[in-house]
Amino acid sequence: MRYTGDLSVDEVYNALKETDIAYIPIGSTEGHGYHLPMSTDTYVAEAVSLLASEKTGGLVYPPIHYSFAGATSSFKGTVTIPLRLLSELVKEVAKCLWSQGFRKIFFVSIHGPNEIALKTAVRELYEYDEVLAVYFNPYSVIREKVLREGFDEAWLEASVLYAALKVLGKSHLIKKYLEKKSEEKKIQIPGLGEIAKRGGYTGFRYVDFTQHLPWRPNIDPEKGLELLKEAADTLVELSISLEKYINYLKEKSFKYYI
Repeated sequence: MRYTGDLSVDEVYNALKETDIAYIPIGSTEGHGYHLPMSTDTYVAEAVSLLASEKTGGLVYPPIHYSFAGATSSFKGTVTIPLRLLSELVKEVAKCLWSQGFRKIFFVSIHGPNEIALKTAVRELYEYDEVLAVYFNPYSVIREKVLREGFDEAWLEASVLYAALKVLGKSHLIKKYLEKKSEEKKIQIPGLGEIAKRGGYTGFRYVDFTQHLPWRPNIDPEKGLELLKEAADTLVELSISLEKYINYLKEKSFKYYI
C-alpha cells in the first residue's frame, strides 16, 4: 500500500511513474453511539482505500474528516460543514491531482449525506472542468448481502469499523469499544416517519446517541474484514472499468455532440 502522507516527495515522483490512481477517503467527525468512534466513517473509507491500493499500487491520500453531518449535529463534538463546501473542496483536490497526471481519481465514502456532495462534484468536474473522478460507496457493494443474511446496518457498521481499526493499525481500540454495550431506545418523532414513507425528504436531528448507532450483539470483526476486502476488490475492478471509459473519451472527447 502507498499512503501519500507517509511518503517523501521523491517517493511520490517515483510512484507516479508506475500509477495514475489516487484514492481520497472522505468521512465525517460525528457521534456513532457509545460503541463506535467519532471517526468511524473516515476509518472505514480509509481502510477500503488502503486494501485496494495493495492490489493496484494506487496512492492513498490523507482522508477528509469533515463533511455535512446532518442529524448527528445534535451531538456535541460533531463537526458539520455545508454540502456545497465539501463538493467544492473535493473538486479542487481532483483538479489538482488531474493536472499532475492522475487519471483514476476515486472519492471513497460511506457517510450517507456525502452522496449528495460527491455525486454533484463528479458530475460538475466532468461537465465544466473535463476532469474524471469516481465516487464509490463501499456499502453499495456489501449492504444488501448483509441485510439478506439477517443483519442490519448497525451491525454492519460496527463489524466493518472494528475490522478497519485492524487494517489501520488501531487494534488497541477494539477491546474498549466492544465492552461498551448499550440498550437501543425506540424513539418516534411525530410525522417524520410518515413523511419518508410517503416519498418525502426533509431535515431532522437525532435526540439520543443510540439512534446513530445502536449496539448490536454478535458484532463480528472477522466478517467485517471479509466485507471490507469485498468492497476493496470492487474498487480495484472500478479502476479497470475507468481505464476503458478513459480510452473511449480519448476518441470522443469530453464534450461531444450527437
